[in-house]
Amino acid sequence: MTKRTNKVLVKVIGLIAMGGSLLLWKMADERHSLVIGIIALTVFGIGFLGLALDIDGKYLTTPTERRERFALLFGFYPGVNKLRQSLEVLAWLMLIFGGPLILLKAMETYQPLEENVVYISIGSILVFFLILSRFRYFRYSGPYRAPTGIWVMCLLGAAFSIVCLLVGLLLFYNGALDQTMEVRKVRWLAKRASSGKDPNHYVTIERRHDSVQERELKVPQTIYDSLSASSRVILTIGKGAANIEWVRSIELVDESP
Repeated sequence: MTKRTNKVLVKVIGLIAMGGSLLLWKMADERHSLVIGIIALTVFGIGFLGLALDIDGKYLTTPTERRERFALLFGFYPGVNKLRQSLEVLAWLMLIFGGPLILLKAMETYQPLEENVVYISIGSILVFFLILSRFRYFRYSGPYRAPTGIWVMCLLGAAFSIVCLLVGLLLFYNGALDQTMEVRKVRWLAKRASSGKDPNHYVTIERRHDSVQERELKVPQTIYDSLSASSRVILTIGKGAANIEWVRSIELVDESP
């Protein structure tokens, strides 16, 4: 292959990997699966590295150029304390992987009834992106200045991981310290099952009796299979220590004559 072909191939594979990781993350979120979440983050990391090594269009041919790009990504430039830098890289890897996985676990354990948690999280990523962009730390790696593409990708990744960690911890705090309980009898409006050998099951319900607000919740297969036109959903919720309503339990009652 020619150098130009290699560069194009690396970029295409990187973009495909990052795009595929987003689909995997969506699947992990739907299934509340930590395993799929880890796979999604790993695939994203591979795609990111593939793009980062050639994102500025410069073909790296010499050992010096490769070392400089490696230093740019991980901070191991000449003269740096390698032990300190290794610990710093390890801390970032723990945040990058741990933040999203903590969020997935929190969503599974304390399933929020409020959908605005999702919208707040998306908005928070933009806020943290703007905040982090003010720090020289994310623009320079020792004497090396990051190309704009790498800089933006690093900021988005850091902002995403930080928001996932904070929202995940918030949901754990909201549910674990909550002592309240409220029971609501609501209608179910629709149901669906995910694809695959081991599908998850979801039911769309009213958030309150005669409410126009709806929420799709993950439910056990036994509840999914038992739903009928005369069924009503008994929703036990917690008000939340942080005032975010979350689902304690879901049961069914048959109101047929």
